[in-house]
Amino acid sequence: MDVSSSIATWLSLAVTFVGLGSIATRFGAIVDRTDEFRDVRGIRHLGSWWHRQPHIPWYHIVKPTPIGPVISANLLHGLCGNNLVYVSRLPLSSHPVGLAAWSVLLAVIHPGSQTNQHKSSGELSSHGSVGFGHIVTITNEPFRPPPSESWADMPLRPLTRHKLTTCTVISRATLITLFCITNARPVFWYSSASGHRAAYASYCGQWRVEWPIGDLARVYFCAHDSHTLLKNPYPAKFQQRVDKCLQMLAGVIESHSSNTFKCAFPGRKSSGKWILEYAPQGFGGAHGGRHLYNMLGGKVSEVDFLAMKAINAEIESSEDMVSLNLPNKDSGVRDVTLYVRKQEAAVLNEALDKLPWTFLSWSIHRGLRDILVAFARERMDRYRNRLAETLRLAVAKWPERLEARGWDPRFVREGMAAMAASAVMAGQGNSGDVVRIVTEIAAVLSGGPVPALDETRFWRDTVPISDSPILDPMTVIALVKCFALEWSNDLNYQMYHDFPIEMYLG
Repeated sequence: MDVSSSIATWLSLAVTFVGLGSIATRFGAIVDRTDEFRDVRGIRHLGSWWHRQPHIPWYHIVKPTPIGPVISANLLHGLCGNNLVYVSRLPLSSHPVGLAAWSVLLAVIHPGSQTNQHKSSGELSSHGSVGFGHIVTITNEPFRPPPSESWADMPLRPLTRHKLTTCTVISRATLITLFCITNARPVFWYSSASGHRAAYASYCGQWRVEWPIGDLARVYFCAHDSHTLLKNPYPAKFQQRVDKCLQMLAGVIESHSSNTFKCAFPGRKSSGKWILEYAPQGFGGAHGGRHLYNMLGGKVSEVDFLAMKAINAEIESSEDMVSLNLPNKDSGVRDVTLYVRKQEAAVLNEALDKLPWTFLSWSIHRGLRDILVAFARERMDRYRNRLAETLRLAVAKWPERLEARGWDPRFVREGMAAMAASAVMAGQGNSGDVVRIVTEIAAVLSGGPVPALDETRFWRDTVPISDSPILDPMTVIALVKCFALEWSNDLNYQMYHDFPIEMYLG
């Protein structure tokens, strides 16, 4: 009797536990079905950000929304508080990247340090005849790789579900900043009563913007599928300065090295004859990139402006006046004649000398590029052969210094010099890879920190350059900065008209 009673008791308990387990299982399944994020909570979608999700106790009926990064960028604070960032051609991470666009993006843009990587213990020569053996001053300090790519300090906020992915909300100013950092250029644009759609190719991947009528605007970002890390002879990362990228898009050149210089450039004009006029602190009355500069956090009242004034009568040119042929704003045909007087020519020379240094081509204000490239063309062509030869000999003489910066040894010894020389002689193009090659060789020649490369004296100097076939370091820097202009991509600085104030990045 006691045995039968015990068996009945245990069977009753077993049935109870099975029933409770079944109820709990069904309840869990019901809870999962009510969770709109159930298929995007895993590491496959969130990547390394999966490790930063809050712990969810088993007894929670309603699961909290997944969290993701707060991505913001502007002229004053850079990208998420980093003015210096490192950019990679492909996603680099010691953890899974994930499928969400914001996860991929933060695997190709990496936080930087204010400590510069390229240091020199000597002074840079600005002009004069220098033997090739004395061009470079190299520090004994070895080249250190950039700091960790982790965005561990980035603030988090709940993500938003949009169709099949998670999104973080960004502003249009942030999107434009990301375009500049990744060297984007437009490849497709369509706008009608049904909405807006555009695609932008960039050095780091493919951007796409979709804004259907009556719906939210969404930004897509995908990494390249045409490159692999194993076949890439370039260093994994290179640095970008957020403020300089934005200034070049807004058409503003700013320098605080020897003296304060802030000057904005006009946009393209219609066919006809124009004269360039320098207007101190006149950017506030300009139409060009003024609104974008304001939106990004700049102060237009502090910026001078080079205005283009239409002229109807014939103008008598003099020895002090330069005539430039520029493309018009409608078709790009070079039927715009711009006259530059002596005062404005001095401003243009100073602007060329104070162009910021970059390791990649710019996403640039086309008016700035048109005027400076046309103004510098004659002198640039005069030194083009010598610049190409100087870069070629530098690679042959110091391949180990390029290898120490992360370049593939075989590429350095076989194809790098020829590619650099060919690009310089070409005069124009849109290859970011080629610009990286030329700028890296020039940086090795100079041996100085990046801020020291932001100002030269070449364009303002009236002293003739030596006839030596080898150019001195700062002459190379000045010419390579102009080369970067020739190879930069036009990006519409008024694109903010196409975007809402807030957008979904996912």
